[in-house]
Amino acid sequence: MTTYKKAKQNFEKKYIIQILKSCNNNITHAAKLMEISRRQLFNKIIENDLKDFLN
Repeated sequence: MTTYKKAKQNFEKKYIIQILKSCNNNITHAAKLMEISRRQLFNKIIENDLKDFLN
């Protein structure tokens, strides 16, 4: 069984990937769609080990 924390983390990672792909990896545009700051999204990318989206 998955813990709540792990399930939330998995959802967040998949959600970020989906949004970034839909924005052609444009972090600024993705952050606007997610209604968070660019800095918050950048931090989430680092937290979720999604550094491939930074190139």
